[in-house]
Amino acid sequence: MKCKVRDVPVHYVEHGDGAQILVLHGAGVDHQEMVGAIEPVFRDISDYRRIYPDLPSMGRTPAPDTINSADNVLDLLLGLVDGVVGDRELLVIGHSAGGYYARAIANRRPDQVIGLALICPLVENLHDVPAHGAVHASADLDDLLSPAEQTGFQNYFVVQTPATLDRYREYVAPPSPWPTRPAWSGSANAGCSASVPKKGRRTRTRP
Repeated sequence: MKCKVRDVPVHYVEHGDGAQILVLHGAGVDHQEMVGAIEPVFRDISDYRRIYPDLPSMGRTPAPDTINSADNVLDLLLGLVDGVVGDRELLVIGHSAGGYYARAIANRRPDQVIGLALICPLVENLHDVPAHGAVHASADLDDLLSPAEQTGFQNYFVVQTPATLDRYREYVAPPSPWPTRPAWSGSANAGCSASVPKKGRRTRTRP
């Protein structure tokens, strides 16, 4: 499905009906990664409409020259919300860079966003990050990995088992087309001016 926002066709898929949930993936992948992570949660839960867009320059959403900052991406996502959700209440889930934009959407739309879930979110001004490493790796995994997967999978997943390798192959690899790294994809420190909620402002939550 596509929603045209400022002449940009934003690609998204959706599942279910009911309360609106916008689910945002991280950098370098597309909506499929979050579909694989989130949809099992709703296997036995109804009454939720899950909306999974592709961020600009990832998956099937292009990134024209007009999208050259994190604020441009935020405006595009807000336009998607207007076109697909309207003024209905909204839950937002974000992973990594998607968590960064999820915070920004909650900040811009405090009366609309009634819940926010962040999964390993990208945050600004973060220092002293430990080096990536596996917290668990199966001993026999090397025999299952191709040379390309040894880099992609092992540098991304911290739990490295045959089961997580299967998930990597189904939902992450091959990576989304990214012929030119977009200007907006740099560090959070140079990005979205609306990403940090203002002091004292809190979104409403429900049990």
